[in-house]
Amino acid sequence: MIYLVNVGANSSHKPLFSPLLPDGRFDFVPIPEKWTPNCPLLPRYMDLKFRWFKTEELIPAKFLTVKVHNDPCFDDPSYGDIYSIRWRGVRLSDNMTLVFYARLKRIDNKRSVFGIIGWLQGEKLYKIREWKREFERLKNPHILRFKYTKRYDRSWVCVGEGELLDRTILFTPELACALFPSLSNKIREFVTRFGYMRGLSMLFRSVRRIENPGELDIF
Repeated sequence: MIYLVNVGANSSHKPLFSPLLPDGRFDFVPIPEKWTPNCPLLPRYMDLKFRWFKTEELIPAKFLTVKVHNDPCFDDPSYGDIYSIRWRGVRLSDNMTLVFYARLKRIDNKRSVFGIIGWLQGEKLYKIREWKREFERLKNPHILRFKYTKRYDRSWVCVGEGELLDRTILFTPELACALFPSLSNKIREFVTRFGYMRGLSMLFRSVRRIENPGELDIF
């Protein structure tokens, strides 16, 4: 199964944003750590390495020392989450594939768009209930948080192969209809009623199985 997952800084995390250059290159900015903001094992925004921007150009000074929830972690690669309402109906498994999309802000006109930014082909799914030897090599924030707190919070981590794309694929209403043909009428309705960003956000904030993955030539 292949699922579409929303990640990264969004409108609720202003002034943080993931910048998009005119030629499709982008830098991915993760969200701040919410649950354990003082965890010494987690990186700060100043510790992140971006591809096209210097950290001080992209991250406001007041956020440089803030702990970051660096997930998906493309160094491992891995992705973790807490099983919640947005994963309702999803069958978590070792071999599931995750396609990540994020809110990006165009540098040229400051407009926000959605873009496909990377993927993860899962090989092993861990439910984080007890410490495992395999966790030692992982940098995923859910693993680091568990190592620090020793508390089980319904977290899980999927580990495998994946990448952060060199250039984004814009997640337009047309692409959404192609990937999710059974939702095409609803996609058009929501985009017409609420606009592009809000309409797609309302439909795809929850994780959904991609019905027609052949429309994405990224694997």
